[in-house]
Amino acid sequence: MADTGGIKLDNYDFDSHYVNLPEGRIHYIDVGSGPTLLMVHGNPTWSYLYRHMIHGLSDKFRCVAIDHLGFGLSDKPSDADYSVPAHARRLGEVIEVIGLEKLTPVVQDWGGPTGLHWAVNHKDRVERLVIMNTIGFVPRREDLDLSKIWALALLGSLKTPVLGEALIRGLHLFVRRGVPGAIYNRQSKTRERMKGYLLPHPD
Repeated sequence: MADTGGIKLDNYDFDSHYVNLPEGRIHYIDVGSGPTLLMVHGNPTWSYLYRHMIHGLSDKFRCVAIDHLGFGLSDKPSDADYSVPAHARRLGEVIEVIGLEKLTPVVQDWGGPTGLHWAVNHKDRVERLVIMNTIGFVPRREDLDLSKIWALALLGSLKTPVLGEALIRGLHLFVRRGVPGAIYNRQSKTRERMKGYLLPHPD
């Protein structure tokens, strides 16, 4: 079973696998057989995000879901590079170590820039792309929905020195408020499910 420290999580009942990189140990789930789906999470989630998809698809597909360094059950070194380019580079290293050949990246949030970076540079190994709720470029001013401008301001505040650290590390705002705020289905906003999102970063 997954190395969750004995904590039972909603529908997350998979065996843990690891790849050792120079910067730390990367955790991943590898379930099922058939064409390979590589599930790449965003920030601040982890492979737990894909648990229902894995259960629903693993009878027809090999479902591989990684935890980026600093997320999920992967190592969290304090001095690591947690930029998008660094996550993208490590994702490629994990793919090589596992030995994935033909695959379909399934990307969400930061998983878009990290997973699509690998896909663009390895087109011959990509079967399909599944792209959800992500970005691939900086939006043009004329494409911005001004009714959502508050979201850009909020994200900007999270990157502001001192203030951002107080909001994210002090108040734990990104996980405690950001995750439930981004979930549309009210029935999914349960204490039991939030326990899974909070597990990798309890404080």
